[in-house]
Amino acid sequence: MNTLRLTFLISLCLVFVSCAKPVYTSFETYTAKIVSIEHSDLSDEARKKLYNHKVIEEESYKNAAQILKQKNLIDYKAQWDNQHNIQINQYEIARKVSPNFEGMEFTIKDKTNDTIWASYGKEAKFNVSYDKRYLGICDDKRKLHIFDIENNLYELEHYKDKKCRDVYFSLDNKYLILNNKNQGQIYDFKTANLVYDNPNNSIYVNILCGTHCWDYNIAMSNLILGYVETDNEIILLDEERRIIVDLGDESKNTDFSVIKKDKGSIYILVTYYRQTWVPFVSLKPMEAVFELQEIKKTRI
Repeated sequence: MNTLRLTFLISLCLVFVSCAKPVYTSFETYTAKIVSIEHSDLSDEARKKLYNHKVIEEESYKNAAQILKQKNLIDYKAQWDNQHNIQINQYEIARKVSPNFEGMEFTIKDKTNDTIWASYGKEAKFNVSYDKRYLGICDDKRKLHIFDIENNLYELEHYKDKKCRDVYFSLDNKYLILNNKNQGQIYDFKTANLVYDNPNNSIYVNILCGTHCWDYNIAMSNLILGYVETDNEIILLDEERRIIVDLGDESKNTDFSVIKKDKGSIYILVTYYRQTWVPFVSLKPMEAVFELQEIKKTRI
């Protein structure tokens, strides 16, 4: 009887893909609930700012830019998104249509204009550390390359066997963040030790505007502020904590993004996707700003 029950449960997991693989982390794990940010002691103007996620995002963006400026660091990836061509020391990183017109050509050239690395076909993904010391590339075969820019593009040996779709560096180069398909991983950059592995979800490192992107275009790196996200987690890299967010009964039809982390408070923008049974009719998502509270340490 027990064997039949176990077989049934395994079959059910395979059919509905509901048996998620466990998440590994060396970070302390917490859970948190969301609460409305209604504060009776606030003025109408202050309360309006709290509920306006555009204002919160803009303030966070300005704070992040100020942090970079104070530390004399540069977000080269932002430059790349605007120009598709950047110069770092004696190297030029560029993207253009490949000669055979089958896709994009991603190249690294030295000061003599010789190509010293290239990837053809589908565009390779890359990122540059904020101190312009390291260059991370996911090539067309999803193989990871980490180059030391200040050491003649020497490739770090302990990352050559890793696969990736996206690569990111933390602000202080303490962590390397990788995505490969739907798997998100975080490594201690110097030792290459795995400190977080989520086989079920990617790691999101960019904060974007909500459903009103057409009239508000703010994008920034969460890593500047010390945190990244998954579908239901916030990983505080600067505090080495992982917070599982409880969105309540509507969690299947919602998603969230952190829009501010300030003085111990974390504010998230929750998007509710409303469904209708009327054919060819879709309802506009609803948004609300909440504060994380009841943060409790737990064992997972």
